[in-house]
Amino acid sequence: QGKKIEIIEANPRVCIEFEHEVEVMKDDDQACKWSFSFQSVIGFGTISELRDPNQKKQGLNHIMRHYTGKAWSFNPKAVEKTRVWKIDIEFLHGKRSG
Repeated sequence: QGKKIEIIEANPRVCIEFEHEVEVMKDDDQACKWSFSFQSVIGFGTISELRDPNQKKQGLNHIMRHYTGKAWSFNPKAVEKTRVWKIDIEFLHGKRSG
């Protein structure tokens, strides 16, 4: 429930962004010379909800494997109650600054 879900259901087109190595670039003399160095990737695509329990488990395992390096078993009742979303990325753009 919530505004985010309402927006997704009305328009599944999404934009996502990831940033890495963000640092403030300071200037001791001029405020307008402050900036940031960063690496970023912006992606555009379509979001959809996974409803099949096996697909939901697979999506949850992708997340858990990223943080723990291993596969997990999930309680079927918990999977049933959990909403899992997938983004089909159609376009990516990367940028490096600084």
